[in-house]
This record gives sequence, C-alpha cells and structure tokens, in this order.
Amino acid sequence: GIVVIGGLAHTTLAELPELLLKPFSQGGMAAVRALNLDGGSSTQFYLQSGQTDRTLPGRAKVPVFLGVSKRTGK
Repeated sequence: GIVVIGGLAHTTLAELPELLLKPFSQGGMAAVRALNLDGGSSTQFYLQSGQTDRTLPGRAKVPVFLGVSKRTGK
C-alpha cells in the first residue's frame, strides 16, 4: 500500500472526503482508506511498517488514542 502524510491549506474539513475519494483523473487522491487528524496540538502520528519507523509528536499530552494495526490470525 501507499501511505501519504500531508496537509491541505485551502481545503475545508467538509470538502476533504470528496477530495480523498475522487479518482486521480479528476484531481482527487483515489483513496481506499483514510484517517483524518484534526491538526490540533494533541495530534500525533506513529508508523512502523517494514523498514519504516516514523514518529511525529504533538505538542500536548494525550490521555486517549486510536491505534490501528494489522489483524493477525482469524
């Protein structure tokens, strides 16, 4: 798969799903799965996949988080 990390300065939160779902040929990102982080001071990101290990720390402590991992077994 492909992981894209980025920001959009002139796209509203309401417009973002449409942009993600549009095909490349229509100027979209042709996303199959996406996760939007609001960009606030508590937003943080960690990725470990194969040889990639990436951390983008936030500026605030976070008491609760969302973790996503590959399902193993049945």
